[in-house]
Amino acid sequence: MKGSGGELSALARTSRRTALLSLLSFVIIVGSLVYSAANLNAASKKVASLKVEAQKLTNQKSALDLEVKELTERRANLDSAVKRLANTVASSSPTSETRAAVAFALNAKYAIGFYALRAGPSRYEGVRDSLQARGYALIRGGNLPERTSWLAQRSSVLYYDDSPVTVAKANEVAEMLHRLTGDQFLVVRGRGLGVAARDAAESFRAHWIPGSPAQ
Repeated sequence: MKGSGGELSALARTSRRTALLSLLSFVIIVGSLVYSAANLNAASKKVASLKVEAQKLTNQKSALDLEVKELTERRANLDSAVKRLANTVASSSPTSETRAAVAFALNAKYAIGFYALRAGPSRYEGVRDSLQARGYALIRGGNLPERTSWLAQRSSVLYYDDSPVTVAKANEVAEMLHRLTGDQFLVVRGRGLGVAARDAAESFRAHWIPGSPAQ
């Protein structure tokens, strides 16, 4: 009987240990499930938030695309009106003031990024002001104190569209800058970095390197 009682006592202890281990395993599993559920809930909320943000960005892009389309149409209408005005003036006997006003209007659709390398401040500002006085829109630009990797080695006008009208305008800008600065400007096809495709036909970059040879 004593032997049997000892066996029963050992069996009871083993059963208790097994029960405790089972309970501990159950608690660990439940904890893991709760933790996973919390992470899943947080991830779901993050995904939902990202979807909302993505939709907002999509809506903003659609609105911007519409604005670009409207601006493009307006610019086309403006170009057409200016050309009609220019043709009307050309067929009459315009005064010098009228011709200058028409030239200003024709130039207004062109944008020039005007850069110089260590030009005298007053000279740079004078040339810049002369470009603006002729109707050109001055974008970016500056009188650089040091040479940069993208600056032309010689005074140049860079164009970004191969249409005859654009190339002719680039040559016109180069000749005008020659008269303003006394330096010869090369006319070069640019790589188009930072120039949107829709603006390529009407965008130029002018790099003025005072005293540089033309060839």
